[in-house]
Amino acid sequence: MKRLAICLALASAALASPALATSSRCAQFEILGNQGDEKYDPFSAQDLRKNFQVKVTRLDDSATSVQFLLVDGTPERDGARVGTFGPATYDIEWTQDNSRQVFVAGPQVITALNGARVEFGRGRNAVATTGFQLYVPRGQVAAAGTQSEQLIVRYQCFGGKDRIGGENEQLTGQMEIALRIPRYVAAYIGGTNQRRGEIDFGTISATSGNLSKAISVTALSTVPYQVSFGTDNGGKLKRNAREADGIDYRMRYAGVDVNPGDRLTCPVTPAPLGKIDEFAVTLDRNAIARLPAGDYADVVTLTFEPRDGGMATRCGV
Repeated sequence: MKRLAICLALASAALASPALATSSRCAQFEILGNQGDEKYDPFSAQDLRKNFQVKVTRLDDSATSVQFLLVDGTPERDGARVGTFGPATYDIEWTQDNSRQVFVAGPQVITALNGARVEFGRGRNAVATTGFQLYVPRGQVAAAGTQSEQLIVRYQCFGGKDRIGGENEQLTGQMEIALRIPRYVAAYIGGTNQRRGEIDFGTISATSGNLSKAISVTALSTVPYQVSFGTDNGGKLKRNAREADGIDYRMRYAGVDVNPGDRLTCPVTPAPLGKIDEFAVTLDRNAIARLPAGDYADVVTLTFEPRDGGMATRCGV
């Protein structure tokens, strides 16, 4: 009976934060505190939904209200994206009336049917607050790091029912939203969170037809990662560790031949399912023919770690 067991050892890490700041004409807008700063895990089973408050300060005493849209600062062909390498899809809803469109990624103008509206109280530099909800669908590819988006505020002030001037835009950093994508590498064999698997060749001889078998390994990452290969018996199946001789075998991972001690560098995996690769083992037929009967085994450990600066498009040594 010949058996090969595979153990996976994993490594992961976390990242850190962003920042905020501003200015405008008849009104000024600011996300309160760090409410626009959220963690986003591309491999989570849950969508990200997070409320935040916007403070609106009146700068023109004649303004009694202001209506405004939140605008993605760097729209792409398919719509809004958080930062350069963040999730490609997100939305912002107004908690006071989520049926109104308040978030856009283009040149839409303010109408009676869109935008959030706040009323100012009496007094100079009157302040109003209103709530929004950031929505980021789960399972989107995002690179580790802080992916931030400076929201533009497109607004129109009113004195009673009359417009005060034309539409304005605030372009300062006080309306920044940021997603912190953790440095993350994980792997499993077969079912989720399964860290150990076995390749069992059963009873074999030098005349056995198939001396190659494989097992599937799923990797999930937000950074390029490195896979290193270690074996208990130096790449031989043995009856016990004290024996000098054993059955040699070859290893292959993600289509690349590897030896004990090798390190493969692999690119960021897709989300949310990660990347499935085969770990294959081929036994040496000649060694089987000359060795006595018995149960031969080895343990191979695959260690997954973040690999900063890796630019690979596929796994390679």
